[in-house]
Amino acid sequence: MNKKLITTAVVAAGIFGSATFGAYAANAWAGHQNMVAVQQNISILKQRLLDRNEQLKQANNSSQQYADQLNQLNNRINQLKDQINQDNSNLQNQAASYQNQLNVLNQQKEEVARQLNQANQDKANMAQQISDLNSKLTAAQQKTDELSQAVTDAQQTKDLSDDAVNATK
Repeated sequence: MNKKLITTAVVAAGIFGSATFGAYAANAWAGHQNMVAVQQNISILKQRLLDRNEQLKQANNSSQQYADQLNQLNNRINQLKDQINQDNSNLQNQAASYQNQLNVLNQQKEEVARQLNQANQDKANMAQQISDLNSKLTAAQQKTDELSQAVTDAQQTKDLSDDAVNATK
């Protein structure tokens, strides 16, 4: 009777150990797949961050070009205003021509100012996107750390289970 009871207990422990190991293996594989997916997401976020940084550099260059162009136009406008004031009394016809040129330059100035404002807005939007991507990257890295710890815990549980099964042999 004792022999049957011991045999039954050993068989039951073997079945329970096998079922536990199967469940553990399925969980470990799912954890591995999650880690692979998180790593891929981190790679994608890093590439997006690099792309946004490059776009931000281009926006900065464009913004500087527009600012330089605006300064040049302002300098030219000031020169024309001075020239109009000097020649106004003697050169009415010439003053009218300069006034027309001034009007064209003012229109160009407004367009460049609009473009500069748009470039600055785009720059601010890209900076926000970079900040958002950095936040997502930080969260993804934290998730990776948590999953890594979960896999470590699962491995320790498996080792303990293996040790328990081996001890019953």
